[in-house]
Amino acid sequence: MPTSGTTAYSTTRDDIIKRALRLIGALAQGETPTATQVTEAAVALNGLVKAWAADGMPLWAITEKTVLFVSGQHVYTLSAPKPLKVLQAWNHNITSNVDIPMRIVTQAEYNILGNKTSAGNPIQVYYDPRRDTGEVHVFPVPTTV
Repeated sequence: MPTSGTTAYSTTRDDIIKRALRLIGALAQGETPTATQVTEAAVALNGLVKAWAADGMPLWAITEKTVLFVSGQHVYTLSAPKPLKVLQAWNHNITSNVDIPMRIVTQAEYNILGNKTSAGNPIQVYYDPRRDTGEVHVFPVPTTV
């Protein structure tokens, strides 16, 4: 199947509202919603967007950051733009080209870890989204990179 080769997609609030009103049967194909319908649907749409944002990161804001491990270092500083949170993490082994999933832990879980200077292959990560910069804490401390 041929494709355009583009991934750009753009739609307006009113297009979303018209589509939703047609889907629920409030508008027939080709009809235009009244000003009241648009206003009330916009309030409902805003509520949905706020609820979705509260559930997690908005899709348009998800990016990937790479942190290069340094042997013996367990805290890494991320500067602007810093992530609000970490959704997933993995430790990429350059020699074997294998990604090892890392468990994202809470601050409380990180705090109760034993000796935070234990050396090994990092399998856990705690992210502290500080005010100006973020801090990535890995456990155990990388021995080789």
